Amino acid sequence: MTSIRSIYDWLNDLGFLQGKTTDQAADVIANALTAYWRAIRSVVPDAFGEPNKYVIQKTPGLFALHWVLRDHLLPTMFAAHIQWTEDEFRKLLEYSPESCNAEFWDAEEDRAAAYGSMKGFRQLANELIDSLKSKP
Repeated sequence: MTSIRSIYDWLNDLGFLQGKTTDQAADVIANALTAYWRAIRSVVPDAFGEPNKYVIQKTPGLFALHWVLRDHLLPTMFAAHIQWTEDEFRKLLEYSPESCNAEFWDAEEDRAAAYGSMKGFRQLANELIDSLKSKP
């Protein structure tokens, strides 16, 4: 999946995948993504209960949230020596009113669903990153 490539590149560039077999590298990526998506599901459970009603698990959400992971969460957590666990991701995601708001992700609303191109997905990611950076 193309949206995962950016995460692979970040992990590889910082040496997290060096010396690992393909299976081991896949495990590193899968573990980080699994913890991240479980954290997302815990902060906005309604969007996962009816996935067809929300764009969080569709192309806009996947690309934007993977860029948020690569461009903000992983570097922030790495610099602070924070483990990439579901609980730690959740703690950070809870600071973003957008991330935690099912209405923000609703396919019928003109919010996350309004971003319909790669340029739009990047704008959505930037909006989410800005909301995460404004934590107290």
